[in-house]
Amino acid sequence: MKIHPYAILFGVIIGIMFLLALRHPPFAIFMTLVSIVGLDYFFKNRSKIDSDKGDKS
Repeated sequence: MKIHPYAILFGVIIGIMFLLALRHPPFAIFMTLVSIVGLDYFFKNRSKIDSDKGDKS
């Protein structure tokens, strides 16, 4: 499974922000992982939609 590079970057940033805001490391780690998976799903689906639009024109 290949993870989108921006998903990793933004996921780690979101995790650090949760850690700084809440000071609860287990929750910050959990939110980091959830955001990486969610952003990866978003970026991969977005690229499929963009490539489909390019083929129709």
